[in-house]
Amino acid sequence: MKAPGFGGVMLLLHLQSLGIASIPARNPPHYEVNGIRGGSVSLPVFITSSKRVAKIEWKFQPQTGLALVIAEFRNGKLERPNPGDRFGHRLEMAGEATLRIAVLEMGDCGLYTARVRLSTSVVKEYSFSCRVYEPVPEPQIRYQLVPKTAEACNVTLQCLASEKGGIDVSWKRGTQLSDLEEGSGWYQLSAEGSDLQVSWRPNSSDSTFTCLLSNPVDQKSSSLDLVRICQSEGMGSNPAENPPQQVSGILGGSVLFLLKLPSIKMVGRIEWSFQGGSGQEVLIAELKDGKLEQQNITFGQRLEMANKTTLRIRALEKEDSGAWTARVLFATREVHKQTFLLSVFGIVPDPQTHHHLVSKTAEVCNMTLQCLVSEKGGINISWKRGTQLSFLEEGSDWYWLSAEGTDLHVSWQPNSSGSIFTCLLSNPVDQKNASFDLFSICHNDGASGCLSWVRLAMLAGLLVQILAVVSLNVLERAGKKQN
Repeated sequence: MKAPGFGGVMLLLHLQSLGIASIPARNPPHYEVNGIRGGSVSLPVFITSSKRVAKIEWKFQPQTGLALVIAEFRNGKLERPNPGDRFGHRLEMAGEATLRIAVLEMGDCGLYTARVRLSTSVVKEYSFSCRVYEPVPEPQIRYQLVPKTAEACNVTLQCLASEKGGIDVSWKRGTQLSDLEEGSGWYQLSAEGSDLQVSWRPNSSDSTFTCLLSNPVDQKSSSLDLVRICQSEGMGSNPAENPPQQVSGILGGSVLFLLKLPSIKMVGRIEWSFQGGSGQEVLIAELKDGKLEQQNITFGQRLEMANKTTLRIRALEKEDSGAWTARVLFATREVHKQTFLLSVFGIVPDPQTHHHLVSKTAEVCNMTLQCLVSEKGGINISWKRGTQLSFLEEGSDWYWLSAEGTDLHVSWQPNSSGSIFTCLLSNPVDQKNASFDLFSICHNDGASGCLSWVRLAMLAGLLVQILAVVSLNVLERAGKKQN
């Protein structure tokens, strides 16, 4: 076998120095992904359009157990080495370099690694820590009246969740769900946040208090109106004494209309009516002798009684939003009216995220993070920082938010402790989020520009040397022929 000449040796050395070999990066980008049980998550690998992907190998490392190869992307197709594994038919190829996991299970928590081989034989690795959360249960609010005075109504509100662990409890006031004012003298929150003690005055503007249960991917709420609790007399026939109660539901989900009736009074009949938008009030159903009789076919089989006095609506639709009124006729011929104002919200879409590295020095990395939503109306955009999803500090001089809240401009220092920023999209019943790792953005995006210029320069030098070697060989052969 003939040994490589000087030109071949130089070519091999330059190829190795350029990093064009199957050697993965030492610090692969790492991302955190959250999902809800039964939902789906996407694991996107960001490859520049100028680089062609030859193959992507996906591995899954469960919280306990060995890492397994679960999928390969090759020639635009998804290949499954073991179709009988725990993922079954739940893995999908969403785009050239994105793995989608459908119908999430709690056992899907773990580390996912994408090993990307480019057509240039360069190998890159990307890792994703995936956490799956249970859907948040419906909160239950209980109240207890404390002896009231002529000036104030003292009541303790308690927010209960059927499940514990990983669920945050918070309280809001008013129909706009405003934060409780710190240091207020007319309500006090318990240490664990579940009990709210209120000293409410009838002339106060906010009589509605809402309990919110949430985790990083889901949220549920329940509201209570203190006017109804604190009225000086029992429930009467005057609807003004029983103000409407706000109820929120999610598209495709269900809601309960819970009537608070005195246990000592016997219910003779309950009539349910509905008024949507600017339409007329229509009698929908009637409950008598423990049976629900529908008077209108608009809602099909979606109405049912959860108990003797509580109406449930299943498979919610947008058109179900409106005023639902219960007219209760007691055996004593007294009449009680209770109205529920139902708002049905759509499922919050996944955020569309982009980032742009503006500039980078040894001391600071300036970038813009962008969070977009595919749907408009009724969706709030907010930003959190750190793995604990802390609020952004107002007046900070190293990040500032655009007026519409979609763009976050960050001037990040590499020695800062928090490199994770999270965008949250939410409405009163649902929430989605996506996170950015500033360390990965500054490290990879900043380095790629530099390295690309260096590699181009080295490639140019390599081509010059190859041309010089070829030219010398041609001249040497031409001289021999002349001799």
